[in-house]
Amino acid sequence: MAHDPGRRPRTAFSRRLAPPIECAPMIKKPPPLLGDTRVLEYAIIDESVTYSGDSPLFVATVSEGLKELGPVPCLAITQDLKTTEIRLLYCDQEWDLLGLGGRYQSVEQAKARAQRSYHGVSSRWIDAKITEEEASKFRNEVWSDNRCSFCERIPPDADMMIERKGARICDSCIEEFQKMLQEQRASKAVKNPCRLVRAVLARRPRLAPSRPSGRWPAGRGTYSGQSGTTRPDRGV
Repeated sequence: MAHDPGRRPRTAFSRRLAPPIECAPMIKKPPPLLGDTRVLEYAIIDESVTYSGDSPLFVATVSEGLKELGPVPCLAITQDLKTTEIRLLYCDQEWDLLGLGGRYQSVEQAKARAQRSYHGVSSRWIDAKITEEEASKFRNEVWSDNRCSFCERIPPDADMMIERKGARICDSCIEEFQKMLQEQRASKAVKNPCRLVRAVLARRPRLAPSRPSGRWPAGRGTYSGQSGTTRPDRGV
């Protein structure tokens, strides 16, 4: 194949680099929270940033199985509201989460990891200037219509939330109500001895009924299963 003198030769490094990322010019700043993490800094990728192809994230697809995430238009460095861990988030143009990076001890470490995949992104970081109070207020507003109808917990603070006919209950309230029902049933059983006995017997494992063998131990006579009587042995 003839070599084009005006074409730049492809080295091992240049082959690994992808073309500059095209980014929509009107991407808005992210909301105060992404997931349940407070946004500390964010970066909107433009033509000055080059994707290196060194991505630590893979996504599952139906047709191709695990596939490398590839370049994204937005990055965010966030802090978990509960654990205070620093996270690196890979987002689309609407700041919907596409991939969740590792955990870092500092913002600088997260930036260094992003720089490995997105060359030149170090100059694109913007301080979100979101305080913890602003993040908590935004969090409560977002989930205000999805609180537990009994304790007012929001879904991020519960392991499970069940909704039925406009009412919601979280797993913590379900466990609490179950304990109350057990205590109430136990107190009623104490007032009623017969109910208490039935409750105790219901908890005991049931054993299969034993059948008589038809013989007593040697020297003690023979057992009659029909009449229920015994007669002594007369010897052999």
